[in-house]
Amino acid sequence: MSPARTRWLGLLGVLLYAGHAGRRALLGHPEHLLWMCHVGALLVATGLLAHAATVNAIGTHWLVVGLPLWLADLARGAEFFPTSILTHVGGLLLGLIALRALGVPRGAWWTSAVALVVLAAVGRALTPADDDVNLAFTVLPAGAAPWMAGAAAAGALAVSAAAFYAIERGLRVLGFPVARTC
Repeated sequence: MSPARTRWLGLLGVLLYAGHAGRRALLGHPEHLLWMCHVGALLVATGLLAHAATVNAIGTHWLVVGLPLWLADLARGAEFFPTSILTHVGGLLLGLIALRALGVPRGAWWTSAVALVVLAAVGRALTPADDDVNLAFTVLPAGAAPWMAGAAAAGALAVSAAAFYAIERGLRVLGFPVARTC
């Protein structure tokens, strides 16, 4: 895929994100834009704009995991926002298209896991506990003993790393190319 086409797709990704971001901001809940799916969609767009395979892979990994979690949340009765389709479905489709074009970098699974732990820490620092963005407060409840923080982070890292590793292996089985390195 040509660099011009990836940039156009990246711009489309930014517009998909902006459509949902604008809606969340109007509702007075911009902190919800820190959910991994929404940030993942923005990473996919950024990866396309910058022709950065690793950035795209991180966003796509997050969306592959996040889409079923989002659907399960909706099935439990969570509020549905139509603009969420833009980031969850649109972002994932763009991410998969970009993986075909840019390839899947070797070891993107562990980068995705570490980045998710960082995103959860940012969410914990910047969002209210009641919102529990990225389960930042479920994994380590408020008031938990300080020594538990390391154990909780290690557990979250291990679980997410295993999921992202399985996704990366599955993409290879499905014929997605390995990203070329410089």
